[in-house]
Amino acid sequence: MSEKTIKEVVAALKEPAKKKFVELVQACFHSPELREKQAAATAYEINTLSKAVRDNIDLPVVVKDGKVSIDTTDTEALIARTTKREHLQSIHREQNIESIFAKTATQLESVEKCSSEPVNPDLLARFIEAGQDVSDDDLQNLWAKILAGEIVKPKTCSLRTIDILKNMSKDEFDMFLKVCPFVMDDVIFSDSHLLLDKGITTATILILDECGLLIDTGLIRTVQLTGKEEKIFNTDKYILLAKRRLPSMTSFFLTVYPLTESGRKLYSLSDCNIDNTFFLAYSQFLVREHRDIEFRLHRITNIETDGSIEYDKTVNLLNTPQETC
Repeated sequence: MSEKTIKEVVAALKEPAKKKFVELVQACFHSPELREKQAAATAYEINTLSKAVRDNIDLPVVVKDGKVSIDTTDTEALIARTTKREHLQSIHREQNIESIFAKTATQLESVEKCSSEPVNPDLLARFIEAGQDVSDDDLQNLWAKILAGEIVKPKTCSLRTIDILKNMSKDEFDMFLKVCPFVMDDVIFSDSHLLLDKGITTATILILDECGLLIDTGLIRTVQLTGKEEKIFNTDKYILLAKRRLPSMTSFFLTVYPLTESGRKLYSLSDCNIDNTFFLAYSQFLVREHRDIEFRLHRITNIETDGSIEYDKTVNLLNTPQETC
């Protein structure tokens, strides 16, 4: 089956997602439809860059007292070089933003329901300004998911998140993806040894804090205990329950690294798989740390659409040393 063109993708979109997407394209590109010139633009950019390199070989280089500089006394030549550089930058930025919009159309292919509310114009302006400098394919896919999300349901992404993503490098994005399998209920349980076993160092946490994606100080989460079992967390495979052994034990504390608003947004777009081996090891860690609490880890058999969980109550996996994920 041949690959769809952008026009075919847009034509197949369902309303009102199609109408909203086309309106965005019109607003950003002054065109009634997404322009299909990515391949031509790429070839043009290569030719233009090659010509620029050839033309600039004869830059007026000046060597004086062992220092190399460019003679800028010729104003006309300086203006010409400036214009050429700005044109090259404009071409590159146009390619980037058109590529993101093309990826956005693909993200909307499976959308059945879409709000009729328009995308916030301030957010769209900020999005265009930031996205035009994003050339990495993975990051462009992330930006496309954000724009598609705003088309489907406006106001799901903040201006702050746009600014954070604008300043995030590909390496930092990959670093965040690396911690995503250990996120549960918008936090990372912060046992440093278990995280280190998974390749998550203190430096990783500090960098992600600097990026504005999580809080590295480690906050305290209080778990209230009653006479019945309380859910601590559940993955797609396990559910961990806790019950006090003594009436005097009314609560216990967990140290966590919480995700920020922007971190939660980015996590929701990450499509990562939970690392069940980490949560199994963390459950075993809690058993060792809290002797006054009875923990039970059960295998989930079904999760309903309303979030209710069915699990095998007959086997406590914490009493099964050979349990593996």
